[in-house]
Amino acid sequence: MKIIDLQALKAMEKFLEHYYLKNKSDDIGLILSDISSGLFTDTITADPAAWEDWQDAILLVLKNNSTKFLTEEQAFNAMIYFVREFGNRINSTDIKLLLKEILINDSSNIPKKDVLLLWKECLKETLKPAEPI
Repeated sequence: MKIIDLQALKAMEKFLEHYYLKNKSDDIGLILSDISSGLFTDTITADPAAWEDWQDAILLVLKNNSTKFLTEEQAFNAMIYFVREFGNRINSTDIKLLLKEILINDSSNIPKKDVLLLWKECLKETLKPAEPI
């Protein structure tokens, strides 16, 4: 599966919405408000700095790879990097708890099995073609 940066961002948004609805965390809500395009038609994200941070996360996981496409695993790792950095920047306990909930341990980017299934579902939903009007 070939995933571009914007598709991975939209999958992250769906994924985090799941946890926001479950926990009602203000910090997860803050991430969602930053990455949502919402009513803005002239930007990809509500906060342009969030797009720059997302691009940094993408570059980190692609390393020196010349492709612009991400694998499912790379897209997940970019999300983890983005969320972790966001949480560190605002010193968020909620984000630390979220990462504990979705990862096998603090030092890895390996998701728990149910989390991986949710991530794949979010990607699938993001990648499905739009239905004709």
